[in-house]
Amino acid sequence: MSTLVLGRIKDISFYDLQISLAEGKTGTVKVYNISNRYKSMLEDVVKDNQPKDMPVLTGMFSIGQYLPCLIAKSSDADASQSSGTGLVKNKLELSANPRDVNKSVPMHQLNSRMLLYGAIDSIEDHGFTIDLGVPGLVGFLPNSETTEYVARCNFGRQLCLGGLVPVRLLDSAPSNGASSLLASSPAMGLSLGETRIVRLTCHPAKLMSADRAWPETVPCSFDCLTPGAWLRARVHRVVDRANSKRTSGSGAGCLIAQFQGSMLC
Repeated sequence: MSTLVLGRIKDISFYDLQISLAEGKTGTVKVYNISNRYKSMLEDVVKDNQPKDMPVLTGMFSIGQYLPCLIAKSSDADASQSSGTGLVKNKLELSANPRDVNKSVPMHQLNSRMLLYGAIDSIEDHGFTIDLGVPGLVGFLPNSETTEYVARCNFGRQLCLGGLVPVRLLDSAPSNGASSLLASSPAMGLSLGETRIVRLTCHPAKLMSADRAWPETVPCSFDCLTPGAWLRARVHRVVDRANSKRTSGSGAGCLIAQFQGSMLC
């Protein structure tokens, strides 16, 4: 089973992001594990053997920024054997690609309370198409919903192709996953029944609004939980260095570490 984690960027180079994780662990997001679009742009540069005017990681991310990731590979065993000391180095290879992080999220359970990270797949006249990594779904982020995020959370830097952005749905999908708000878009080259479009926002006030937490009374599929999700939960049992919790009628979870401050700005 794939493991998802919430990390915080501690260092940025041209080739990777260094991520701080819970329990003193660290991980690395390689440049090719940011998004499919960014990887495609890198491949074009290598193929043409010419530098292109493409964004670099140092201009796309910030120190201290939170990032949900999937653990792609653990190098603990290799590190301990190669060092000869028997000491395990808690270094993990991570992926921030939404197609890895959100691949298990069921489309029919998406709702406006969920916070997802998506990748900017294309820049249109009135906004951005967003690769959410959810099979059968693509997002559209209007320009009007990005202004405050760019100014307050992105240090004035414009959103760029291949970059990651936190979003919430402006529309909720019903239980059967079909509605006029989730409609196919022939104008974007999508065939009816293949892919659905949903409108998104990254406005800071909407991302952090009071209703962002998943209600305790609403059933929550485990597949819907992604790193950074807000849940209303009751303390079930207190143990050493952790709280055991129950939420939405589901099984107990364990909170080991708590990140302080906003994970957005």
